[in-house]
Amino acid sequence: MNREVMQNKVWYRAIKVIFVGVFLLVQAFGFFLTYTYTNEKMVDPTSFEHAGSVIKEKFPEYSDLSNEAVGQKLFGNNKVLTQEQFQSMKDRGLTFDQIVNLVKYTQKYSILEKIGFYVLSFVVVAIIFYLISRIFFYVLSGEKFFSL
Repeated sequence: MNREVMQNKVWYRAIKVIFVGVFLLVQAFGFFLTYTYTNEKMVDPTSFEHAGSVIKEKFPEYSDLSNEAVGQKLFGNNKVLTQEQFQSMKDRGLTFDQIVNLVKYTQKYSILEKIGFYVLSFVVVAIIFYLISRIFFYVLSGEKFFSL
């Protein structure tokens, strides 16, 4: 059965509509996954010095460490404050605004890296769906798997 004959069949046209709909849904899902992956934030390394100086004023037990070491200890590896750390800071007289403004967060990926991830996501999904369509025509109409 060739494409011209299949074009006249209702089931073939329905499969094409479903195929395009699923393609768009999978692309949207891929973009959503890319967005969640590339929208991560990280602690700005320059803010460790500031965080350490503020903490050392209220916590004398950190006076033997450098400001940057104190900041790294609290926020290294992009950690967020635990409830206990937050409460301890409040108990020592730091206001909510002072605690929240201890560190600055920056985007983990640049805009060019994000665009690259989106393009990669699109290309991977497009290739998978192209292969699915080629398999469909190979099985149903006996077309060559790759034809130029």
